[in-house]
Amino acid sequence: MLAQLKLSPVWRVGEEFLQSFIPFVRLEFLSPTLRAALIYAIRTWFAGILALYIAFFCQLESPYWAPIATWIASLPIPGMTISKGMYRIVGSMIGTLMGVVLIALFAQTPNLFILGLALWVGGCTLCANLMTNFRAYASVLAGYTTAIVALPTIPHPNHIFDVAMARGSCTIIGIVCAVVVTRLFALHQAREQVLLKLKSVIGDTARRASFPLTGIPVEDIYAFAYKLLADLINLDTQIEYAAAESATFRIHANRARDQVSELFEVVSGARAIRAMEDEGGKLVLPDHLSKLRDEAIEVLMDIPPAVAKDELPHALAHLQDFRRRLAAQHPEQSGDAIPSVIRQRLFLDHLDDLLRHMENAVLDSMALDGPWAGDPPQQLNFHRDHRLAWINALRAFVAVIAAGAFWIATAWSSGASMMIFVAVICSLFSSLPRPELAGSLFFWGTFVGSIIAFPFIYGIMQKVDGMFVPLALALGLVMIPSAMLSALPKTNIFGFAFTVNFFAAVAPLNPMNYNVVTFLNNTIALNVGVIFGSLAYILILPSDPLAADRYVRYRIRRGFEILAQHEPPPPAAAWKSRMFDRVNRLYQSAEAIGVERNVWMERGLRALHFGNGVLRLRALLATGKLGKETARMVQSILDSIGWFTECPRVACQFVKSGVEILQHSALPEEPEAKITFLRTLGTLQEMDQFFERHPIYLEAK
Repeated sequence: MLAQLKLSPVWRVGEEFLQSFIPFVRLEFLSPTLRAALIYAIRTWFAGILALYIAFFCQLESPYWAPIATWIASLPIPGMTISKGMYRIVGSMIGTLMGVVLIALFAQTPNLFILGLALWVGGCTLCANLMTNFRAYASVLAGYTTAIVALPTIPHPNHIFDVAMARGSCTIIGIVCAVVVTRLFALHQAREQVLLKLKSVIGDTARRASFPLTGIPVEDIYAFAYKLLADLINLDTQIEYAAAESATFRIHANRARDQVSELFEVVSGARAIRAMEDEGGKLVLPDHLSKLRDEAIEVLMDIPPAVAKDELPHALAHLQDFRRRLAAQHPEQSGDAIPSVIRQRLFLDHLDDLLRHMENAVLDSMALDGPWAGDPPQQLNFHRDHRLAWINALRAFVAVIAAGAFWIATAWSSGASMMIFVAVICSLFSSLPRPELAGSLFFWGTFVGSIIAFPFIYGIMQKVDGMFVPLALALGLVMIPSAMLSALPKTNIFGFAFTVNFFAAVAPLNPMNYNVVTFLNNTIALNVGVIFGSLAYILILPSDPLAADRYVRYRIRRGFEILAQHEPPPPAAAWKSRMFDRVNRLYQSAEAIGVERNVWMERGLRALHFGNGVLRLRALLATGKLGKETARMVQSILDSIGWFTECPRVACQFVKSGVEILQHSALPEEPEAKITFLRTLGTLQEMDQFFERHPIYLEAK
C-alpha cells in the first residue's frame, strides 16, 4: 500500500503526459477536413512508396509507373479506391491488349497508327460519357493505356510485348498496393455513412412532400427541392462505393437503390399535387377532405422525428392506417359537380400515390438492417447525354490527330510522351461539367510540379541515390502536402495534377538518369500534351448552353414518345429518376442561357408530370374499364404522342379534342367504369394545361 502511494504521483504524471500526447497523435489539433486529408495523404504516400519498392525489386522497366498508378487509383473514400481499383485493372488490361494490336497492325505505317489510336481514344471517350461511376473510368483508362503502351514502342516495335508486360505489371502492382493499404489502414465507414444518409433523406423527402399541402411559397420549395434532388441522385454513387467496401452492405445495395427510387416517386407525387393548384387555381376541397389533407401533413411531418428516434415502425403504422382511410373516400358518390369531383379524385389519387411510395421507402429502410430479402423490381436510370458524348469523342479524335501530326512533322524525340498526355486529358476530363476549366487547373498543377521536380532531382535525389528509405522520406516531403491538396474539393484537380506529374517528371529509375536534356524534354512534353488536350475543349465545338438546352428538350420529347409507344410500358421509376437527373444537371447552367434556374426547374418538373400522365393513360387503358369509343380515343392520343418530336402540335390538338369530347360525354353507370372515366378526363385536362403553360415543348424539332 505504501509503495502504491509513493508511485502514484509518477503514474499521475505519466497519465497526464499520455492524455496530452494522444490528441496530438490523433491529429485533433487539425480541423476534421484537414485531418481526413492528411490521413489520406500519408496512407497514399505509403502505398505509392510500397509500389515503387516492389517495382524496383522486380527490376521492371519504368518502375515509376507503379506509384503513379497508385496515386491515380487512390481516393479519400475507401470504397471509391476499391471500386476504382477493380475497374482500373479491367481498363488497363483492355488498353494494354489494344496497344499490342495497334503496333502489330501499323508498326511500319505511323500515319495509320495515329489514325487508329485517335479512333480508339475517341471511341473510349464516347463510351465513358455514356457510362456512370467508375465503369466510365474503366473506359477512359482503356483509351489512354493504349497510348501509354504503344507510343513508346513505335521506334522499336519488336519490344512491344516487353513494354506491355512491364507497364501492365506496374499498373497492377500500383492498384493492388492502393487497395491493400486502403483495406488495412483506412477506416471503413461507408456503410454507416450511407445508411445514415438513406435515413436522413427519408425525413427530408417527407418534409418536401408536405410543402404542397401547407402552401409554402414556391421559392422556398425550389431551394429545398434542388438540394434534395442532388442528394438523392448522389446516393446512387455512394451506394456503389459502400457496396464495394462492405460485404454486409453489398447484399442490400439494390434494396437501397429501391429506396432512392421510391423517394423519387414521392417527390413526383408531391409535384403532382402542387401542379393541381398551379394549373387549376387554388384547390378547394370539401370539409372532410380538407381535414384529411391536414392529417396528411401530420403523417408526413411525423416521419422526420421518427427517423431521428429510430421509430420508423411507428411511422409506418401511421402511414398504413391513413392510407386505409383514404381508400374509403369516394367523391364520385357525393353528387358534387363533375369538375369538383374530378379534382377531388385526382387529389386523392396523387396523395395516395405519394403515401404509397413513402410507405415503400420506409419498408426498404427497415429492411436494410436485416437479412437479405431479395432484390426489388425498381431501378434507377439516369440521363445520358449522347450529344455531348459524341462532341467529346470528336474532340479527343481531333486532338490526337493534331498532336500526332505535330509529332511527325517535328520528329520530336519526346513526342510520344506528349501524345500520352493528350490522350489522358481528352479522356479524363470529358465527363466533367467544365472540362476546359479542369484542363486549365490540370495544366497549372503540371507546370508547378515540373518546376519543383528540377531542384528535387538535382538537389536531393543525387544525395540519396542508392538509398531507398531516404528517397521515400524525401518524396513524402513533397507528395504528402500535394496529396492533401488533391483531397480538398477546391484544390483537388490542381493537387492531383501536381502529384502525378511531379512523379512523372522525377521518374525514379534504378539506376537513376540525371541527364538534364532528357529531363527538360520529358517535362516540356508533359506540359505541351496538357496544353493540346485543354485546347481541344476550347477550340473544337466549344460549349454551347443554348444547344445543350435544345437537345435536352428534344430528349424529353423523345421520352414522351417512348412512354406512349414502347411495349411493355417503361417502368415509371426509370422515367422519373432520369427526368430528375436532367433537372439537376441543367439547374446550375440555366443562367448561362438567360433562363432563371427556377424557370428551368419548373419546365423540367412540368414535363415530368406530363410524362406521368402518359403512363397513367396507358394504365387506365389497360384496365379495360373504358368504353370502346373512349378507349379508341385514348389510344389515338397515345399514337399522336408517339410522333411528338416530329409533330408536337398534333399531339396537343388530339389532347385538347379528347378533353372536349369527354366533357360532353355521358358518365358510365358502373362505379368502376365511372371512376376510370373521371380519372382519364382529369389526366387529359392536366396534360392540356401543360401545353398551355409551356408552349416551348411544342416547338418544331
